[in-house]
Amino acid sequence: MTGAQRGWLSLLAVLAILSGWWLWSLTDDDDATALTGPPRSDYSLENFQLIAMDERGRESFSVRGPQLSRHPFLGTLDMDNPRFEFPDAEGGRWKAESGHAWVAADGKLLRLYDDYVIDGPPGDRGDPLRMHGPDIRFLPDLNVAETDSDVTIRDGRSILRGRGMRAELDDRHVVLSNLEGRFQTVGPTSP
Repeated sequence: MTGAQRGWLSLLAVLAILSGWWLWSLTDDDDATALTGPPRSDYSLENFQLIAMDERGRESFSVRGPQLSRHPFLGTLDMDNPRFEFPDAEGGRWKAESGHAWVAADGKLLRLYDDYVIDGPPGDRGDPLRMHGPDIRFLPDLNVAETDSDVTIRDGRSILRGRGMRAELDDRHVVLSNLEGRFQTVGPTSP
């Protein structure tokens, strides 16, 4: 075999190796499926009712609704049209509902969104406190509700509006930011 033939043969061998590697890299499949969207839930419940307990075995909150889904990796819950109840220190129950809700895996944070309504237990005058707005957070261990969004509060015939609120449900103490209000007296005043 001459030197020129060996050169051509070496070149053909290199080209064969490179073309084989190129074809192999085109068909290489890692057996990893591409993520095409959010993962499917671990489970879904229809027409559910759930009672969440705190570390001491007392009711933290209860919720019922038409649809609940659990995230498979995070353990969070997503709910459609939930209706919550939160016990307060005096044995009363705060009731809340919204279009959707999200609950942290440990149950220590709840988010209600898509227009929530919260009704408190009747107060000293018999009128329940009503709060509503686009979204709100609950911290069940502290029995606190907070929002950075617009909120409207009705207590009897008084209406308060603000942007940003913190409500301590046990003692009905509410702090509003950027307050606007209309207060009506109970009856006519005497001279």
